[in-house]
Amino acid sequence: WNLRWAPSWSMQVSFEGVQFVHFKCLLRIYDFKVMGRIRLRASADLSEIGISFVELPRFRLKTDVSVSWGSLPLPLQAFLESTIHHEFKKWLLEYMVSPKELVLNPPGFQPKQGLTDEDVEKAKRAVE
Repeated sequence: WNLRWAPSWSMQVSFEGVQFVHFKCLLRIYDFKVMGRIRLRASADLSEIGISFVELPRFRLKTDVSVSWGSLPLPLQAFLESTIHHEFKKWLLEYMVSPKELVLNPPGFQPKQGLTDEDVEKAKRAVE
């Protein structure tokens, strides 16, 4: 299957401190998109689902970066964007590109370890 995923969320991180002078970093990651071919593997009872990309997918992300050391702004936008892009690519290769896969174990599909009284009551209410 071909997948095109573009969530509408963003992530923001801010940290600051003092070591002789004041330091501040603001980072925002947004406009994240992933496009590629995926492979799905599922157990018969759906208790385990494996997802992987057939090959490294194309992806895009944008960042806003503001770094200052004292009152001096530091031009680190390109460096940090490149580093974030590189680390995400490394994560994909390490965990989601075949033969590796991301394994999901949906709680609702996990085998029961016996019925509780509560399970029996739920089943009775569902039938009524």
